[in-house]
Amino acid sequence: MESTLKSIDDYFPLAYDIHDTHNGGYDDLQVKPFDADVLLTFADQNKLNGIQTLTLLTKNAFEGHCLLNGLPPGKLVESGTLQIDFEANENYFMEWTSAFVGNIDQYKKGIKAVWKNYGKLNSTSDEVLFLSMFHLILCYQLFRLPVAFLSTFDTQKLGARSLNPDFIKMNFKVFSKILNNVARKSFIEVVNERYNQQFETVQLQLQSKENVLTQLLAKLDMANQPSVKTNDDLEKAYFDFMVATQVTKFEKKKYELPAPDFTDDREKEGVNRQLVAGIRKLYKIISKNCREVHTSLDGQERYPQLGRCFIAANAVYNFISDNDYSRLIVQYLQMILLLCKAVNNRMILGLPIQNTDKIEHVFNTLADMPEEKLIECQKSLGIETQYLWLFYMTEFKLKFIRDNEMAEIHRDFLHRKIKFFETRIHQVTEEINSVMLRKHKTSGQQGKSN
Repeated sequence: MESTLKSIDDYFPLAYDIHDTHNGGYDDLQVKPFDADVLLTFADQNKLNGIQTLTLLTKNAFEGHCLLNGLPPGKLVESGTLQIDFEANENYFMEWTSAFVGNIDQYKKGIKAVWKNYGKLNSTSDEVLFLSMFHLILCYQLFRLPVAFLSTFDTQKLGARSLNPDFIKMNFKVFSKILNNVARKSFIEVVNERYNQQFETVQLQLQSKENVLTQLLAKLDMANQPSVKTNDDLEKAYFDFMVATQVTKFEKKKYELPAPDFTDDREKEGVNRQLVAGIRKLYKIISKNCREVHTSLDGQERYPQLGRCFIAANAVYNFISDNDYSRLIVQYLQMILLLCKAVNNRMILGLPIQNTDKIEHVFNTLADMPEEKLIECQKSLGIETQYLWLFYMTEFKLKFIRDNEMAEIHRDFLHRKIKFFETRIHQVTEEINSVMLRKHKTSGQQGKSN
């Protein structure tokens, strides 16, 4: 049975996992939390491995958390775990997986109790195994993926990463805050995009007028220079100025490239370069899981969600920098979320998932990240997102996105600003002509006296 549901975001609901085993479509499924005993019975009947079963339980707790806090799990299908509401009074956005992990202590005890019951059926009730797998499921967002996809993940191999329980708790809480910062940056981008869409035409006009005025003011300054005596002198001086401006922009752009990192090569090899390698592998896997966009003549029309996923992966990959740990962490998590989207959509569309043998490895990339690096990254990202919030005037732009009346007032203000620039352009042009006319008269009078 082919489903008419053609798109899904970065979370694959539990109801879809259970329905998929019956080879049915995903239409009109009611997304809701399940009873834990039902899930254990389901896991036993379908011979799910440890990581799959624990992911089922984690998904159930996550959807229950969303429901308890006013978000119907069905909305996760439509728009993903980052929910944006411009009509809200204060909390304009919420990253629900981050909120869930931040409150995980409310759910861990119950999940652990059910896991012990699972251990009675299977010899996998070991405490370290539970903590290690639970940590990986949360950190690497495995609960976003279809449970069937995790069938090839090696439970014992994942569980063998016997991390200190205190470190585990700290680790995934730090990751939740990092994920929240990623979501905050995404919200800033959405606000910028929405603001630009609303005021794009008038902003382009304003920018054009402002550029013309800036150039004319520079030309007026040149006209007043003693060495400039004729219109030809002025045009030559202005041309040289424009060339110099372009060269300066080019030089500035060169110096804005990532500065060389003199960190010990061994440290970079063990941390930064490990992340870079993981990002590159993720990019290759995402690309292969979006291949229909390139291999089919109507690929863009048939699989728009895969096309958007591939474009987003390119945008992240093209800004890769191996000397900034915090940005690498963000890029890695962005790639993980894009991989989740690609996998989820392929599952919905009935397409085979490519490179399944390599995906488990990239999910393990962050398992050995140093504790001090993660804490440093969390602080750095917090400062960076605050800076971006101010730099892009997010709070300022929100006023005009949320309120139509304020938007009209703002649009009227921008039009008045354009008229001001037009008036100044006319005035400066007249001043340039006046200066050059005086010089021409002075030059003529000097010629007569000679």
